[in-house]
Amino acid sequence: MDPCTQGLLGASLAGSLAKKKELKVATICGGLGGLAPDLDVLIRSINDPLLFIEYHRHFTHSLAFIPFGGFFVALILYFFLRNKISFKHIYFFSTLGILTHGLLDACTSYGTSLFWPFSDFRVAWNIVSIIDPVYTLSLSIFVILCLKYKSIFLIRTGLILSTFYLAIGFIQNERVLNYIKIVAKKNGHKIERILLNPTIGNIRLEEKGKSIFVHIEEPLEKNTTYTFNFGSSIQDITENNPFIDFKYVLSTGSYIDSNFYRGCVFDAFTKKPLDN
Repeated sequence: MDPCTQGLLGASLAGSLAKKKELKVATICGGLGGLAPDLDVLIRSINDPLLFIEYHRHFTHSLAFIPFGGFFVALILYFFLRNKISFKHIYFFSTLGILTHGLLDACTSYGTSLFWPFSDFRVAWNIVSIIDPVYTLSLSIFVILCLKYKSIFLIRTGLILSTFYLAIGFIQNERVLNYIKIVAKKNGHKIERILLNPTIGNIRLEEKGKSIFVHIEEPLEKNTTYTFNFGSSIQDITENNPFIDFKYVLSTGSYIDSNFYRGCVFDAFTKKPLDN
């Protein structure tokens, strides 16, 4: 998820568990804690240009790193906040912020190494887009209102509503997943892998009688070719014969892009072209 949303979620959780007199400081600690794991982008090497990609969303996003990350963030914040709040409370709120980071990233399709060092498997629940203005806006509104009116109730309300939004994403993911399995079973197809990528604007299919309607719920870009892959999900209405590998292609420009690329692939380490 984007850093802004990560900070807002960390601030929301920390503020929700703070006392009223600690509310402002708690949101600061939680917000900075929510941002901290993305400092892994600073892990770079002149000799290895792909190093930062390898370690992004890696150990700093794992559950095992949470208490250590919280300690480092609290140690830095203590020099600025030691006259307002104890180190124990700074550590608690900062750790809550870091806790939200890995879990929220796991909700996206990119995923994160949540169980490092026990497993390098990237956990990706595919229930929310990497950038989701609806989710971010809902968090930001309640955080701002909370700080303005010093209301823990408001920040808890925002946290609950944003969690409910993620729950809807999970339900939608399961619905689509089950539909794919039903269609595959009906057509006698064996599923080897399913990958669902949530987006901000979605395409909705609607079947009415003998027709299929495609509702595109976001503006189309100019001079762009769009391809809709229906697979074998469309059948004739008499004998249920599938229309195999059906694709519908349209363009908002003057021509249809062939999506064919020609060029060379180079090894990032040796800088030499690859064979075949």
